Amino acid sequence: MIKFFKNAKTNQDKDFDDWKQQKNAVAKGLLRDFPWLWAIRNHHSWDDGEYTKVNQNMEDLKSVLRQSSDNSRFSVWGITSQACGVFNVRATCFNRSEGSMWAEAIMQQNELLSDILYLVIVDPLWGESHPTRRITIFRHTEKKRLNELIEHVCQLHGSNAHWLISLGE
Repeated sequence: MIKFFKNAKTNQDKDFDDWKQQKNAVAKGLLRDFPWLWAIRNHHSWDDGEYTKVNQNMEDLKSVLRQSSDNSRFSVWGITSQACGVFNVRATCFNRSEGSMWAEAIMQQNELLSDILYLVIVDPLWGESHPTRRITIFRHTEKKRLNELIEHVCQLHGSNAHWLISLGE
């Protein structure tokens, strides 16, 4: 009887170790594929790797872009082709804009020349004071830029938002 309980405990430990290794492999894979995740790390608890996913469903992204930016609980980050000091991309948190949907807010804050490679939704599941965040990384199925999709959502809803054009310094 004692041997039976000992084997059960060993199996539980092995299952937990396997689960932990799978979880760590997912986190390492995301960091390898998306090295800019460090830029939004303070919005996420790394102990909750199951809350980080990549989504290539453009209908899901369109529904996010149509939501009101000032009434939604999540924040939206853009990963653009602008180079920064560490990587060849830049992570930028878009500000909420009163009375605007997310697509409009993004168009008004992102320069036309900056290709939006990924949009990242950072959702505080249990409120701002709780450390757990759900992170959804949206990318085009063909790894195209998302600028045209954002513009299309604005046009569908009759918005007159436009891309900013930077003339350089």
